[in-house]
Amino acid sequence: MEKLDLKDRKILYHLDLDSRQSFRSLGKKVGLSKDVVASRVKKLQEKGIIKGFYAMLDYLKLGYGVFRFYFSFQNVTTELKKEIIDYFMNEKYVGSVKSLEGNYDLLVAILVKNYPQARSFWQNTLKNYGKYFSKRVFTAYFQEDSYAYRMLLDEKNNRPTRIYQCFDTGKRVEIDYLDNQIIKLITQNARISTIDMANTLNSTSSVIRYRLKKLMESDIIIAYRLHIDFTKMGYYIYKVDIELNRFDEINKIINYIESNPNLVYRMGTIGYVDLEISFLLNNSIQLNQIMEDLSSKFPGAIKNYSYFIGVKTYKDYEV
Repeated sequence: MEKLDLKDRKILYHLDLDSRQSFRSLGKKVGLSKDVVASRVKKLQEKGIIKGFYAMLDYLKLGYGVFRFYFSFQNVTTELKKEIIDYFMNEKYVGSVKSLEGNYDLLVAILVKNYPQARSFWQNTLKNYGKYFSKRVFTAYFQEDSYAYRMLLDEKNNRPTRIYQCFDTGKRVEIDYLDNQIIKLITQNARISTIDMANTLNSTSSVIRYRLKKLMESDIIIAYRLHIDFTKMGYYIYKVDIELNRFDEINKIINYIESNPNLVYRMGTIGYVDLEISFLLNNSIQLNQIMEDLSSKFPGAIKNYSYFIGVKTYKDYEV
C-alpha cells in the first residue's frame, strides 16, 4: 500500500476536479512549482495510482438511456466466466463491464437509444447465458451526483463537495460528426492538447477549442476527471443498495448521507432498490458503522441493504 504525503493527496484531489488544468494552475492550488507538480504526477502514474485522465459525459443529454445489470454466477468454470465477460465486452450496446465482490459477481452497463435496443440486449443475454446466472437484476439510471474526494485532504470541515449532477430532464442535445470525434478523443485522454486533436481530426486548434467550449456549455462534457486506483492507497469504493420501509424519508436520508466525507456517488435509479450510494472506505467495518449510524438516525426507515465493491474493470463507457 502506497503512503502518500499531503501534497500528493492534494494533487489527486484538485486534478480530479479538473484533470485538464495546467500544471501551473494546479501548482498554485497545492503550493508547488509547475515542474514539481509535473514530476509528482509522473511518479503517481508510474506507481499506477493515476491510471488516466478522462472527460465525464452526460449521456442522457446525448439521448442515451443507461441500464445497469447485475449478475451472480452459478455453475461456471473460469473459462466460461471469461467467455461471458468477452461476450459482454463485444456487445455493441455495452459501455461498462466490471467484476464485483459482494452481493453480485458482475456489473454490465448498456447505453441505448431506445427500449427495443435494451430488450434485444436482454433477450440475447438470456438466450446465450441465462442458465449461468443465479441472480439477475437491473436498474434504469436517471440521475447521478458525484462528489469530490474530500477524505484525501486534512481538513476539519470536510463535508462532500458535489462535482456535478446529471439529471434526465428529457432535453437532448444534437451533436455532429466532429463533436463526436472530439468526444471520443477526450474521453480517452482529457489532457490531450487542442493541437493534437486538430491534427488527428484534420481541423484547427481554434475550431477544437470552440467545439470543446460549446460541449461544456451544453453540459455534454460535465467534468474532466482522473482514473485513480484507490486500492493502491488502501481504499475501496463500496456501492450500497438500500431498500426503504418509509420512502417519504428519502430526502432526509439523502441530506444526512451528504454530510459524510467518504460519500463519492449517489445514483437516482428505477429498479430493485430505492437508494444507491457509494463510499470510498478502507474496509467493510467502516461501511457497517455508517449503516448502523444511518439506521440509528432513521429508526425503522431502512428495510434492507446490500453492498459490493468493484474488483476489476474490463470496459468503461465507450460509445
